[in-house]
Amino acid sequence: MPANAITTYDSPQGTGANREDLEDIAYDISPERTPILTMAKKLKAKGISHDWITDKLSAPSATGVAEGKTTTAVSPDAPGRLRNVTQINERPVFLTASQQAVESAGDWGKGDRETARRLAELKRDIETRLCSMNALVVGDESTPTARQSRSPMHFIRDVASGGTGVGYTDSASETAAVGSFSAGAALDEDALDAAMKAAFDVGGMPTKFAVSSGNKVVVSGFTGRVNEVLNTSETRVTRDVQAIQTPHGRVEVIIDQFFPAGATQNDFSFLVDPEYIGVAWLRKIGREKLAKTGDFDSWLTNCEWCPVVMNPDAHAVIGYDAVP
Repeated sequence: MPANAITTYDSPQGTGANREDLEDIAYDISPERTPILTMAKKLKAKGISHDWITDKLSAPSATGVAEGKTTTAVSPDAPGRLRNVTQINERPVFLTASQQAVESAGDWGKGDRETARRLAELKRDIETRLCSMNALVVGDESTPTARQSRSPMHFIRDVASGGTGVGYTDSASETAAVGSFSAGAALDEDALDAAMKAAFDVGGMPTKFAVSSGNKVVVSGFTGRVNEVLNTSETRVTRDVQAIQTPHGRVEVIIDQFFPAGATQNDFSFLVDPEYIGVAWLRKIGREKLAKTGDFDSWLTNCEWCPVVMNPDAHAVIGYDAVP
């Protein structure tokens, strides 16, 4: 071939005179579903320390009283009080003036696109905290140490053996671990039934069962599952495990991709009653443009919030192979 022949071999795409073949879209498969945040009630916080009251009826009595009996005074039971602190999450955006001026694929590096990505990342940050087993951290401005909200599962005391935690009232210190879980136990139907029973016995009625991707595989093998579809007309079997029927109620199985990563990802599963879990917002998720201090623009996307477990009895935790 003559030396001056025009070929594509020494003029790769994106160099020389050849135009690059670049699609005008960025493909992103990052998880964005936040089921616990979505189901939680939206509440309003008015301070960085957010408190709420829990209550319960007195124990039932099967006995009657004598005719003509003189009524004696009975002191009412004092309500319980729980507390959390708001934590701040932020995701900043910094874009140079040059980057905003150039033509880019899929609006990469543009203000609106990057802000939308940061807002989605904030929701993922919140969901990760909601799926974690973390104690309250008051914070210290002299260090400084950031405030950390107590995660919902940390409100729920573990009182059973064999790796099951149940939704009993939580009188533990705000900064103490909720309880220890038996090492070596595995998620199974007995653990689920025990947790559901314990919650039911004190008035709880969990209806959602949030599990990690690993535990969704385990749950799919439960014999009490509902809505398993066996497609015998074709050469494949489709399993659609949407719910589990336990002796103490039916729970919808929800796979959550934001349980802590790594070796502890499958250590906990969360039985939730959506009526008794919320998120209190001191500052809702939003964006604010920062002052210009150079040849770039910057925005701050942030929020301030805390989980609220209206009554720990309404929920239950199943945990194993770890100590929170």
